[in-house]
Amino acid sequence: MSTPYLLQDALIDEIKALFVGFETENARGEPAPLNVYPQRLPDKQEEDDSEHFPYIIVRVMDGGTAGEDEAATCKIGLIVGVYDESSDQQGHRTVLNILRRIETHFFTKRFVDRKYQIVYPYDWTLYEDDTAPFYFGGAETNWLLPAVRQEVDLFGD
Repeated sequence: MSTPYLLQDALIDEIKALFVGFETENARGEPAPLNVYPQRLPDKQEEDDSEHFPYIIVRVMDGGTAGEDEAATCKIGLIVGVYDESSDQQGHRTVLNILRRIETHFFTKRFVDRKYQIVYPYDWTLYEDDTAPFYFGGAETNWLLPAVRQEVDLFGD
């Protein structure tokens, strides 16, 4: 069975593998790998969310099925948050690089877990407000899930 949460789990695993060895700063200014979370940030352990940086959230947004023999669709949002304390305030570049790396990977590969297919459009955005040294962006991805097929009882049981 293919469900949106199984797609979410597969995407989390795929993104973790894609970014093995990749590091950027955490909110303490130390090199840190990307954290990848399902749906939202975990509960705060400190007064703020800085312990979660850098991160990608893989969020199931919506989906549906247009017809009986058509594949189900699922929209997945990717939210990126990074910390960059450099004086040139160019943390958005790290966000853009992460989003582009994900886009390139998925559209080159096209399938995740041999059953979920990414389809266009792929839309990305940067958070426009000045939140330095925290920078945010996101992408909206669209996926096809295997179609649900009607069972046929050939023997009349």
